[in-house]
Amino acid sequence: MIQFLWCPGSRTNTEMGKNTKPGCAKNQEASTLLNSSLSPLQTSLESIHSTLASHTTTISEMETALTDHSGRITELEIEVNSLKAKLTAAADLKATLGSAVDDLVSRSKRQNLRVVGFPEGIEGRKPREFITDFFFKSAKDVLSAPPEIDHAHRSLVPKPRQGDRPRPFIVRFHRFLDKDTVLRWAKEHKEISYQGHTIKIYKDFSVGIARKRAAFNSVKSSLYKKGIRFEMAGLNTGLSSRGFSVKLVSWNVRGLGGPIKRSRVFSHLKN
Repeated sequence: MIQFLWCPGSRTNTEMGKNTKPGCAKNQEASTLLNSSLSPLQTSLESIHSTLASHTTTISEMETALTDHSGRITELEIEVNSLKAKLTAAADLKATLGSAVDDLVSRSKRQNLRVVGFPEGIEGRKPREFITDFFFKSAKDVLSAPPEIDHAHRSLVPKPRQGDRPRPFIVRFHRFLDKDTVLRWAKEHKEISYQGHTIKIYKDFSVGIARKRAAFNSVKSSLYKKGIRFEMAGLNTGLSSRGFSVKLVSWNVRGLGGPIKRSRVFSHLKN
């Protein structure tokens, strides 16, 4: 590295070490000392410049990668929004189909009754004949002939062990009128027994409707304790006590344009 020194009284600058004038000796010493002091600083600056250049390269690479990642994140956000819309549509479709299936299942059970209380095996090998004979003999005051029953069987759950609660009978009537007649008779006769066993007769609800009705169990328990008479028909509830009555009505408006259902709705509202 070439260094230059200016000597007082000299008209030119010469390379260090080649100026032989005596007046420049002290300046040469000061320059040498200054150069030796600045050499580490110059080395540090060169190192800093090298580091800065490396950081600049790294930052540039990071900016390029960040731009690429930002583009990918934007694409993912668009795809996620699209999937959310599809998921919402699928959930709405599932709810609609679930309601339709539940409605179909409920309609398929309109002619069914659930009979609870018969011990296991009491029906023998002919449950349909056993239930037919039971209904005709028990409700002979409202049945002029044995009801025509399509089939009768125990609920499709594992057979209980000895001492456990017996499975209920699921009975399907061939005619809705016979089923309705037996159900009305059962509501009027609260104490129904067979060979010392208490028998209860209910509508056969779908799983969805049964769960909705179960949500009222605590309310029904409170009403029983207070001696308030009530009735649940589907999800319609009528309450009465001490001369006043409260009716909670929830009608399915499907088919309301038909004369039969419309007349039933208006008749219920008038009552």
